[in-house]
Amino acid sequence: MESLSVPEIQRYLDLAGEVGRSCPVVDVHVHATEVIFRQIRYRPAPEGAETHSAVDSPFQPPRVAALRLDDASRAASRFDLRTRNRVSRLIFTSAYEHIGPRVLLAHMALARVSEALLLPVAPSDGGVEDQMRALAATRAADPRFAIAYSVPNPIRAEDIAGDVRMAVRAYGVRAVKLHPNLSRIDLRTAEGMERVESIQAACREAALPLMVHGGRSPILDDEWASGLAIVDNLAHVDWGRSGGSVVIAHCGFFGCDGEDIAGTAMPVLQTILDRHANVLVDTSGLPFGVLVQALRHIDPERIVFGSDALYFPMWQAVVTLLHALRIAGRPLQESFAQIASRNARIRLLPGAPV
Repeated sequence: MESLSVPEIQRYLDLAGEVGRSCPVVDVHVHATEVIFRQIRYRPAPEGAETHSAVDSPFQPPRVAALRLDDASRAASRFDLRTRNRVSRLIFTSAYEHIGPRVLLAHMALARVSEALLLPVAPSDGGVEDQMRALAATRAADPRFAIAYSVPNPIRAEDIAGDVRMAVRAYGVRAVKLHPNLSRIDLRTAEGMERVESIQAACREAALPLMVHGGRSPILDDEWASGLAIVDNLAHVDWGRSGGSVVIAHCGFFGCDGEDIAGTAMPVLQTILDRHANVLVDTSGLPFGVLVQALRHIDPERIVFGSDALYFPMWQAVVTLLHALRIAGRPLQESFAQIASRNARIRLLPGAPV
C-alpha cells in the first residue's frame, strides 16, 4: 500500500504551482453544496457572510497530511455495504460543515487551482433553486468561479431548452450537469433517452458543455438508481448531439471495482471515446489504481482535471493526479498542463480568468 509523505506532497503541489503560472489549473468538478443528502441546514458563521456553517466551530482552512494511495474499493471490501455507506455519510457530512466562497478559495489556494466549475445536481423529486442561489452568490463573490445548471425532473422534455435559456440569463451558467443516478434518469428507456436528447439539444442551442456523472452511486442504497450511469448505459447515447464538449465524470468508473474496469468498463469507455470526438473524461473521485489505469489507456487530450470537492479534498486530487501520471509513465509537467489546464480552458471554459 503506497503512501506519500508531507514533503513529497509539498513537492507535487509546488510543481502544480509552477505549471499553473503559465497554464492556470482548472477544476471542472466541484460541488459547492452537498448534493447527495441535501439535509444540512446552515446559518451565517461568525467569520462573516461569505462562510455558512452547520456547526458552532469556526472554519479551519485545509492542510496537507500524509496521503495513503490505496485502492479504496479494495480497502472498503472488508466491510459490508451498509457499514461503508454509514461511514461515507459521516465523512461527507463533515466535509460540508462549512461552505461558501471563503471555504472554496482556501481549498483552491492549497491545491494551486485558479478556477473552479461549481456543479449542482437536480434531485429526482424537485428543483435546484436553493442550489442555484447559493452558486450564484459564490460566483458573484469572485470571478474565479464558474457555475453549471442541472435541469429539474418536473421540467417537461419539450420545455428543457427554455429552462436552460432561463438559467443562462438568470445565473450566467457556463455548463449543464446531468446525474442520471441522483436524478433517476434511466437511459435504457425511451423516456430517459428522450430527456437526455432534449438536454443535449438545449446544450447545443446554448453552446454549453455537458457534464455527465459516470459510474455507480453505491451510497444511494438503491441498486436500480445507483447503476443508471454505468458506462454500458452511457454507451447507448449519441453524445454527438450535444454539438459541443461532453465530459463523462470519474472516467465513467465511479463505484466500480478494478476487475470490472479492466474486464468490461474500459473497453466500453474506449468505444465511446472512439465514436464521439467531443467526449472527454474527468479524473474526479477515482481510487489511485483506477486512475493509473485510465491514464495509461486514455489520451491526455481527452482528459480534464476534476476533484469532486468538497466530498474529496482538492489538494489530494491534484497530488494524486500528478503521482498517477508519474506511475503511468506520462510526461509529468506536459501531461498535467494538458489535463489540468489546456483541455478545460480550450474545450469547456474558454475565456476563463487567469
